[in-house]
Amino acid sequence: NPTEAPVTLDITYLGLTGEIKTAQRTVAPHVRDTITLSVEVGLQTSVAAKMTTTDGAGVIMERSEYWGSGGFPNWVDGTNSLGATTSDVAWYLPEGSISSGFDTYVLVANPNDYPITVAVRAYSTTGQAPVEAILPAQVPARGRVTLHMNAWLAEQGVATQFESFSTLVTSTDGTSPVVVEEAIYWYRDGVNYWRAGSAMPGIRQ
Repeated sequence: NPTEAPVTLDITYLGLTGEIKTAQRTVAPHVRDTITLSVEVGLQTSVAAKMTTTDGAGVIMERSEYWGSGGFPNWVDGTNSLGATTSDVAWYLPEGSISSGFDTYVLVANPNDYPITVAVRAYSTTGQAPVEAILPAQVPARGRVTLHMNAWLAEQGVATQFESFSTLVTSTDGTSPVVVEEAIYWYRDGVNYWRAGSAMPGIRQ
């Protein structure tokens, strides 16, 4: 909170079946705060968060993830990304890889009060025609989905032609905004923990 006054955050935690929890949190002026997600919502498998200040004041938010055996100081790597400042009906993700040792995930959060359907289009670096499909499962209201691109491209029958790719995610109705992020992880030896990872919000159309 870089402002001269305390700010209060309205927080909504979004899960795979919809809203998990709402909360409020006040941050003093010229102070930073850290929210430990597992303390707030328990050991959920996948969680997104929407945070807004109650008075419209500007604050800065980011999300950090770490992994490894037993937590700190045994973390082996981590990712960090700034929060998205707005939603949109279309998002581009310039990088993706399902080459040996890589896992790519496309993450879609639905801040709307109703479920929505999204379409995913992948562009190959090999000159293949793009492949597109509508996700069979809707993104729940105030919820999120995780799409494992390795499995999705295999389902489309194009995994060998799309080892490196970019992605476009759109709301099928053209009016319902979403927030889209991409996470890429890498196994050094194909087993145990991911040894590297990156995450970033998509680029709005």
